[in-house]
Amino acid sequence: MIDRIKVEGAVFTNSYKKQPKHPDWTGTIELSKSILKELVERAKANQDISIRVAMWDRESKEGKTYKYVSVELPQLKEEQADDGFDDEIPF
Repeated sequence: MIDRIKVEGAVFTNSYKKQPKHPDWTGTIELSKSILKELVERAKANQDISIRVAMWDRESKEGKTYKYVSVELPQLKEEQADDGFDDEIPF
């Protein structure tokens, strides 16, 4: 299994906003085949899927304010293998 899957993108102020119901920010994040594959594997295994999202305020070279976005699938904790030994010592 892949240790860490992370994608990045940008979200800009919606310059097409005409009504209060329109979003304030819009953007695109491209999902790689590896992140899609891992999502499908987790869904087939009936595992809960959570995606970690982080955002930073940035400014483009043109002076436009935007949010830099990082999206990451948290690493699953692997179950400890049963080695057949009892960790408790009876003395």
